[in-house]
Amino acid sequence: MSKALILFLGLLLLAILGYFCIYNNSSRIQIDIDARTRAVLTEHGLDNITVGTDGREIVLTGLVSNEVVRRQAEEYARKVYGVRTVDNKLSVAAPEPVVEPDKNPEPVKKVIQQPKLEVLPEFTCQQDFNALLSSNGIHFATNSADIDPSSNRLLNDLIEVANQCPEAKIEIGGHTDSSGSNAHNLRLSQARASSVMDYLAANEIDAIRLTAVGYGENNPIADNESDEGKAKNRRIEFNVKGLSQ
Repeated sequence: MSKALILFLGLLLLAILGYFCIYNNSSRIQIDIDARTRAVLTEHGLDNITVGTDGREIVLTGLVSNEVVRRQAEEYARKVYGVRTVDNKLSVAAPEPVVEPDKNPEPVKKVIQQPKLEVLPEFTCQQDFNALLSSNGIHFATNSADIDPSSNRLLNDLIEVANQCPEAKIEIGGHTDSSGSNAHNLRLSQARASSVMDYLAANEIDAIRLTAVGYGENNPIADNESDEGKAKNRRIEFNVKGLSQ
């Protein structure tokens, strides 16, 4: 066998090995990006979104409740390390058709039609609660259950979502970081959850739909070793718990 042929076969073998190494590495990267993107969306309550991966490109498909959630899902996917582009193919659910008022009402009776809110399914309301609370938090005075006035706008947005799910039962969960004793944190988280519940009830959300639960420091979503982690753990969550009877 000539040296030229041996050299050619050697180079060919190296090329084949290189191809498979690159292919296998690309596949691992794609699988990793896909898994981390799904995890981020699930963390923000968007686990009903379908994620497709082509190399470093993410394709989002599925149905979301509104344009805000659609844009937020794309933003979350873009922030995943390793993602190069995001193709946002999410569709926004169409609102219910508006009922036109009777153009020829009976002269004897005058019927006043109240504006009808769009009624959303439970999972969509949970999705909207998560989207609002993931980008903003309800704030309180230090070591107190007094709601900071800066949170009123967020609370009013949450009330708007609650009004679109008039049959949904809502658990308001209070959480703290690990500072202080467990007993103190349980009391503080319960008091803060109750303050939020009272705010909703005072703004025409039926109190029978609401429950307030204090979890203290028992369900952290981040470490309690840093100020950033503690800030994430101090939170209020809204959880849809089925329909009221």
